[in-house]
Amino acid sequence: MKTYKSLFYLIALVFTFSFISCSDDDSDDQEATESIIGEWLFVSENDYYCGTDDVRTERLASDNDYEYTLVFGSDMTYKFYIDGVLVDYEDQMGTWENLGDGFYQTNYTVNGEPESEIFEVEFEGDLMNLGVDDPCVDAGGDNIYTYEVWTRQ
Repeated sequence: MKTYKSLFYLIALVFTFSFISCSDDDSDDQEATESIIGEWLFVSENDYYCGTDDVRTERLASDNDYEYTLVFGSDMTYKFYIDGVLVDYEDQMGTWENLGDGFYQTNYTVNGEPESEIFEVEFEGDLMNLGVDDPCVDAGGDNIYTYEVWTRQ
């Protein structure tokens, strides 16, 4: 009887530690995965001076003749539309995955060869900032980085 009691306490202890030791990173990743799922309408593409929050160039959707829509499906696929029509380029549709810590990866094929792209995303309410920490590039003597702003539909 003492052996069963000891075994019971050992099992209870193992379960307790397994629940305590689990972090909520999994729930954070799940929440981030759920955050990206849906239909997103293009708002703007912004160039920032590297190391600052100062805007160099802002290209607004309202200045565009087209409506861009990006759809991230719960089936882990993505598709890009212009004026409601699926774009026929290979890299504008494929699969996506949440890499954690705000990073996502798109997977697609170009000329039959597998390709992928990793980008960082921040969510602010119904806004999604895509490509937040893109690398700095030289643009006419200015060091800039660019990211896109999308709004949930």
